[in-house]
Amino acid sequence: MRNALLAAISHDFRTPLATILGAASSLHDQGDRLSAAQRQRLAATIVDETGQLSRLTDNTLQLARLDAPGVALKLDWESAEEIVGTCCAAPASACPMATRRTACAPGSNPACR
Repeated sequence: MRNALLAAISHDFRTPLATILGAASSLHDQGDRLSAAQRQRLAATIVDETGQLSRLTDNTLQLARLDAPGVALKLDWESAEEIVGTCCAAPASACPMATRRTACAPGSNPACR
């Protein structure tokens, strides 16, 4: 399980890194040939992907802290309906890399539309 987690995390880190490297190298190598709008889009891509990389790093460090000695987790039951409703109600910008597919039964959680 640890190897699968590391493989998933390494893939999640490589994606924004590759995007940042591509955008930065395009700005560096072809900046004088690009229009102002193209340069702006590349710069925005770098900023967005750097933010995603920062969030991934924070989440990974938090996961590592959970494995530290002396950490006691407070476990509690949660309603599946509440979890799904919260996820459905969250804006897509909260998780830009995720694809959402939701199907709601008639009369179910109104946030899931």
